Amino acid sequence: EVQQEVVAEIHTYQRVVEGCAAVLDHYRPSFIASPDWPTFALHEIAEIDPKRPKLDLPANAPVSFLPMSDLSVRQGQVIPIQERPLDTVIKGYTYFAERDVIVAKITPCFENGKMGVIGKLKNDIGFGSTEYYVIRANGDVLPEFLFASLCHPQFIVQGEANMSGSAGQQRVTKSFIHNYQIGVPDLDTQRKLVAELQREQATLAGLAEMSAK
Repeated sequence: EVQQEVVAEIHTYQRVVEGCAAVLDHYRPSFIASPDWPTFALHEIAEIDPKRPKLDLPANAPVSFLPMSDLSVRQGQVIPIQERPLDTVIKGYTYFAERDVIVAKITPCFENGKMGVIGKLKNDIGFGSTEYYVIRANGDVLPEFLFASLCHPQFIVQGEANMSGSAGQQRVTKSFIHNYQIGVPDLDTQRKLVAELQREQATLAGLAEMSAK
């Protein structure tokens, strides 16, 4: 009888963990856009693939490095854990800076939702896969709001319909990213929405910790 009670309790915990995992798998950091918000093409509110500035760093200076395998699905803030010498990544890799939004361009990473907002970087600069689009928000839009806007299913669906390349190597076209339409409220409204999303993500972090245990 005691064994049965213990087993029943274990099954209860398992259901809780499975429920947490389901919530984590299906969560999308997004919001319902108001039809009253003015709409802009992405290139009107952000710089797409900004050029790398002149760097005043030694050739062997460590910089952050983010391979595609280290980018999670709709991760929110992304802090690369790898570092490489500047001279080994300055050519042949994608440049990004803190608070840039990065989006995987290649299938199936794009469809899976690999994207995030770049956090703290070593020496304030980072490099990564050539399969990223880098989107730098201007002063009228918060990077976190932009990230949440791109988490909407319609972005993925429309992006899938605007791919080019051979089977298995298809990529979302830059023209699609350039012209994708986003509704943008005033900055105060953006801050409130971002704060709500951050509270949600803090709760999810607790669920993730519970699931891991």
